[in-house]
Amino acid sequence: ADSPFDDETAPDLIVVAGYDEPTFAHLMRTGKAIGERELPLMSGVARGRFVHFTDGEVHDLYTFLSDLAARGAAGPVSGGASTAD
Repeated sequence: ADSPFDDETAPDLIVVAGYDEPTFAHLMRTGKAIGERELPLMSGVARGRFVHFTDGEVHDLYTFLSDLAARGAAGPVSGGASTAD
């Protein structure tokens, strides 16, 4: 397995749908969720690793995860083919 997480502890990345971009950037920089909550996994990882992401990288990650969340809410893409620009 390539992930240190099992199905019980893996973060659900669709949670990005609940964040606007500035709040997501705050989460990535500080590890603090909406309402300034500390998160058991995210807080340490964000402060130790994600803080090194550039503003552009955080923006691109937000855009990517938001797109995944929107596709998840709308159902799978038919045919499974990539529609990358």
